[in-house]
Amino acid sequence: MGRVWRWGAAGACAALAFAGGFVAVKEWQGRRDYAADMARDVPGCAGCSTIRLRDGRLLGYTAVGPAGGAPVLYFHGALGSRLEWPAHAESAEEAGVRLIAVDRPGYGCSDPKRGRTALDWADDVRELADRLGIAGFRIIAWSAGTPYALACGYRLPGRVTRIDLVGAVVPESYPDGREPRNRDLSFFASVAQYAPGMAYAMLRRTVIRREADPEWFEQRLARGLSAPDRAVTSDPAVHRILLRSHATGESRIAVGLVGDLETLGGEWGFTPAQVKVPVVMWQGSDDTLTPASRNARLTGELPDVKRKFFPGEGHFLLYRHERELLKE
Repeated sequence: MGRVWRWGAAGACAALAFAGGFVAVKEWQGRRDYAADMARDVPGCAGCSTIRLRDGRLLGYTAVGPAGGAPVLYFHGALGSRLEWPAHAESAEEAGVRLIAVDRPGYGCSDPKRGRTALDWADDVRELADRLGIAGFRIIAWSAGTPYALACGYRLPGRVTRIDLVGAVVPESYPDGREPRNRDLSFFASVAQYAPGMAYAMLRRTVIRREADPEWFEQRLARGLSAPDRAVTSDPAVHRILLRSHATGESRIAVGLVGDLETLGGEWGFTPAQVKVPVVMWQGSDDTLTPASRNARLTGELPDVKRKFFPGEGHFLLYRHERELLKE
């Protein structure tokens, strides 16, 4: 019996050693691919404006609406880009808004930044606003744009006049395990914290498949959506916008997304209670990606917050309330 136990223990140790070696190889391969994609040039950014930041990186953005309109900066969600905003130029004209949609590092026309944080983004936004001659501005952020909008509110309180969060994502570091979470987001955010190479390898495979078959990717995303969101995303006009935005957002494969996951899974560098700028939370009752019960924690911690609740709507309410958001 002792000999059997010894052989069993030896086998288990060998299996663990093999698994550990396999993970180590995958982590090394993922980091190698990540470094290669970080250095890869963007194939093209037609219709995108850029500025050269002080550290040499390019920051990409698109602006629509009257040149003298009230400035509004838009921060996109994960796997999106500046092109995900639904507005046509006439919508911004109608609202008297100069809408400036900005690509985060690694997305679209913006160069990646290794180890970036939400507060780093606030510094990028300060440079953009200075270059464009914008003294004060409002921010609209969708989903994974949440920490970056709040970082600007914390870091630039004299310039950010208000923040609108649509389907807000809250920190994965919130300790209350009873609150619902997006399981895929939580999993990848955790992996990105401790094994970024593995996270990148998994995401890279998915994104390569998406580039070969965009419709497959959109159908896969739709499986986890509520009925109201499936109705919105199946609208041909919205579907075209999402396909175009995702394709642009993935021009560096998954570099931008890994940066977002590292931010969402880690500490933000400030607490919501330190954001003194007025915040408006736009929340759908049927949002399965960022549930209302999870966002209630964030609402309770922000010192100056109002809540707009939309019964029977989901995460993609951005595409139903474009004009309302712009005119606020």
